[in-house]
Amino acid sequence: MSSQTTLGRDTFEDLLLKEGLVTEEQLKRAHRVISRMQHPRPVGEVLVEMGQLARSEHERVLRLYRSQLS
Repeated sequence: MSSQTTLGRDTFEDLLLKEGLVTEEQLKRAHRVISRMQHPRPVGEVLVEMGQLARSEHERVLRLYRSQLS
């Protein structure tokens, strides 16, 4: 499910998995939900809405992900 970028940086999903915040199955479920959306949203937002990820953890991992991009 998750993959690494060519620069060796973790994807947002990789970080969620490494931090132990979600499982592969939860990510797959979120992707199935996203695939049925008329206007797909980012996987992190969907996980929060599904109750699989706390908003505070989503924001923390998102900050971590963005920091590795700069």
